[in-house]
Amino acid sequence: MKTNKNPVPTARLILDTLHILFQKGLEPVKPCTMVIAKKEIPFIQDSNDKYTKITLNSTSFLNDLLKFSVEEKDNINEETIELLEPYLTLKFPDTGEDIFVPAIAKKASNALAGMCVWAAAMSDYHKQSKIVKPKLILLNLREE
Repeated sequence: MKTNKNPVPTARLILDTLHILFQKGLEPVKPCTMVIAKKEIPFIQDSNDKYTKITLNSTSFLNDLLKFSVEEKDNINEETIELLEPYLTLKFPDTGEDIFVPAIAKKASNALAGMCVWAAAMSDYHKQSKIVKPKLILLNLREE
């Protein structure tokens, strides 16, 4: 993916979600049309040219993903989830099928399919932890 000069729109979409989770820079919101699975999808301009290439060229990219999964996933906040939502719920206008799914990402790269699952899992983790964390705190208090 690092060496790809012009990544497919699916890659651009998934990599922007990583930037949102890592709270890194993104381009200002501007409408654009991307072509995914030979269908035009109205969405927003990606940040590939300015920000994503830098992230992909980082020697610690994989370690950053792993570290985030273990140490930083509890730092995801509501604003981050709100910013992720349009990406995770993006659908084909004509069929209503989800776009942000591993099967579509896998057509471009197995690594992208994994990142697609990972980004969605981080969002799910945050949503579920809002339910579970208070119960764990209460359990710890009762055990003490």
